[in-house]
Amino acid sequence: MTLFWLLVLAHLVGDFPLQTDTIFFYKNKYKWGILLHVSICAVMNVVFTVPYLKYPSFWGVLFLLFISHVFYDSGKIWFAGNIIKDSV
Repeated sequence: MTLFWLLVLAHLVGDFPLQTDTIFFYKNKYKWGILLHVSICAVMNVVFTVPYLKYPSFWGVLFLLFISHVFYDSGKIWFAGNIIKDSV
């Protein structure tokens, strides 16, 4: 399986079955909830890509995925709370 598909699979596992209702609540209510959720996804990235962990530059890729996931989810929550709610 290619690296791309391993990362997609890790994302799907971390974002759906491992995001419980409690984590979803914390993610939407507290900033640390986003970090909890993204950390779970990051652990899944590490678990699914073990053969690539021997490359030091790959850790940079995982870090960029972590940061981009934080910004994406933060923006999504802000957008849903401010833009969509105001337009209804």
